[in-house]
Amino acid sequence: MGIGGVPTSESTFAGMSNSGLCSNDWKSIYVPGIPYEMTRYELMQIIQALDMGPVSRIDFAPNKEGSGRMAFIHMTHFKDSPSSNQIRREIEEKGMWELPAYYHTKYPFKIHFMINRRPIPKTDFTVETLVDCMTRMTYALEANSTDVLAIKDTHMSMFGNLQGWLISHEQRIQNMEKKMEEANIKSTAQQIRIHELESTVQNQDVLLTSVMNMVYILNNDMCDIKEQFKENQTIPGESVDL
Repeated sequence: MGIGGVPTSESTFAGMSNSGLCSNDWKSIYVPGIPYEMTRYELMQIIQALDMGPVSRIDFAPNKEGSGRMAFIHMTHFKDSPSSNQIRREIEEKGMWELPAYYHTKYPFKIHFMINRRPIPKTDFTVETLVDCMTRMTYALEANSTDVLAIKDTHMSMFGNLQGWLISHEQRIQNMEKKMEEANIKSTAQQIRIHELESTVQNQDVLLTSVMNMVYILNNDMCDIKEQFKENQTIPGESVDL
């Protein structure tokens, strides 16, 4: 057994040679169909178990039937091993090679290796890669639609609670503003009353000043009258005591 439980090819392809192979003509394997769930790491494990050589990269794209994906396994070079020689020979002679089921027991899928006659040079992003990413995202969203709906319901419930709290908070603010307005009205009335009292006090002060002035004038007048009376009542040679 190889890495991850994938069988090795030592016993299956023992004794195969590379005679008659045109290994320099192609270095890319086309896989028409694999399950959506199969990862690059799992394909790398299979290639390693088959002892085919080092992998440069693996590209994915949706297949024509829509039931899975296509894979393009780009090899750095093919290894001169019995399994690699046998697989390549069968691909060149028959047009394809079927991967034994015990290499992918996890997936009930027939997986075939073919020659990729139009390999795409390595780039950061290709159309196939972008399409594959979008397809996998769609598949993942559909698979998790229940969770998405549950999260949406939770968010809607939270939004409803928040909206209710905001309405209640706004009502409390309006009540506080009304009370403040009433308090301002009372305060204004009190200020008017205080102003009236101040005006009354000022008026009384003015009246008191006027009365005091009148008393002062009357005193002066009384003094003048006394003096005149004394002058009129005085007899020469006598004094009059008032």
